Amino acid sequence: MEPKSVQWERFRKVSGFSKEKIGWIAEMAKETRHGGLSFINVEEQEKLLRETWDIVEFYLAV
Repeated sequence: MEPKSVQWERFRKVSGFSKEKIGWIAEMAKETRHGGLSFINVEEQEKLLRETWDIVEFYLAV
């Protein structure tokens, strides 16, 4: 199996999503993924959901 970094690079290349976009989503989710609470404003929440669903929809369409 390839290293995750290679898999992510391939996904970004195929999907057209930037490392920054995916990294921003991962950073926003980190606290919650590790059992913490995350407080974000409505604008950030809307952006997070919109951009996450862009990636999910692309992945499901492949």
